[in-house]
Amino acid sequence: RRLVPRCAECRGGRCQRTMPRAMCSAVCAAASGPRWKQLPPSSRPSASRALGLRLDYTMLSPFTLRRRAPRAWQCARTVGSAETPETMRAIRYQEYGEPSSVLRLKETPVPALQDGTVLIKVKAAAVSPIDLKTVKGYMQATIKKELPATLGTDVAGVVVGVGSGCTRLKVGDEVFADLTPRRQGSLAEYVLAEESIVALKPPSLSFQDAAAFPLAAVTSYQALTKFTDVMDKRVLILGGSGGTGTFGIQIAKLLGARFIATTSTNSELCTDLGADVVIDYRSHSWYDSELVGGEKSVDVIFDTVGGLASWENAKRILKTDGTYVTIVGDTATQGEPLTLGRMTNTIFGLLKRKSFGAAGIDPKYEIVFKDTSPDIVADLDAVGRLAGKGLKPIMDPRSPFPFSEDGCVAMMDLMESHRAKGKAVCVVDA
Repeated sequence: RRLVPRCAECRGGRCQRTMPRAMCSAVCAAASGPRWKQLPPSSRPSASRALGLRLDYTMLSPFTLRRRAPRAWQCARTVGSAETPETMRAIRYQEYGEPSSVLRLKETPVPALQDGTVLIKVKAAAVSPIDLKTVKGYMQATIKKELPATLGTDVAGVVVGVGSGCTRLKVGDEVFADLTPRRQGSLAEYVLAEESIVALKPPSLSFQDAAAFPLAAVTSYQALTKFTDVMDKRVLILGGSGGTGTFGIQIAKLLGARFIATTSTNSELCTDLGADVVIDYRSHSWYDSELVGGEKSVDVIFDTVGGLASWENAKRILKTDGTYVTIVGDTATQGEPLTLGRMTNTIFGLLKRKSFGAAGIDPKYEIVFKDTSPDIVADLDAVGRLAGKGLKPIMDPRSPFPFSEDGCVAMMDLMESHRAKGKAVCVVDA
């Protein structure tokens, strides 16, 4: 055993310095490493037996080990993993810019397991407006990306690797997760995610449906539960036919809202989801419309559109003790960079509005920054339970998109048009 080399630094199954992956995994398991420390000396297999070689130790060479080492042996720091390839396909970008110019389908190494992470074989993935803003470079002030990077926020798939420190998940579990803002990268054949943000997929959901849930459904759930209470309230949802808005209508209904109005050009869809009144913003001003009950008649406004005008107009119809919850803020979805100056203005504006709301001068103002605490798994589980009560994702009619450069560019074009009728989902592995 003393003549069998040990890897100097093993990172979740892939040695980064001294030897190839297969060689590292086999030698670590064979050479009295942490995997065998709990066994008596007589139970520890010899290196030649563990490696399946009938050779004298003096004849072992790196070439022989690499050629003959069985891949079933794992690094001592890996809790469990299934057979995975060395490389994968992924939608990558090496610089910021227009999606059609920078998005490419590339061959790239499969991510190596790290402590507290799981490796997911992606079955389906979804994108959101934040993907478009990120690839264009508009989020550089808040999200630092190391380029090249992989696109995609929502993921649904199967766990194929579990790093040390993971306790909830195991190989073979069907899961779903929202990868923002830590990693992103769901538009790939494999993706690495912290176990703390991954939840078990509800059995009632297909992989495509599950991929449409995490970001949009959890954002709506947090907006309508952590910042306000919609039970027996009159609710107005701005942007009811988008990915987040469609979940917002359903969740408000399931949580007991007495009256739900929304703005949309797709009246039939919103009515089917549970809206009592649908206001076509092309022909009516939602803040003047008697359809919502007139001035000072609404308890909660959930804004998925954004813009300073939305808040100013909302004060006409919100009750003084009502609540305005936005996921966008003053920056409407117009494709403008989020600069430090605009962030500063937003923060000062937020402090002013919150102080006025606390003093009872204006309705309460809340802006949702998606929670990334350990509660995120609890929220994923909560929307999973709501799925059992009828909560469903609404797919854009063009979904599912193919896992290709053209397919992913088409999804980005849909995000930029602001005319998506539901979520844009891509099937990665059918």
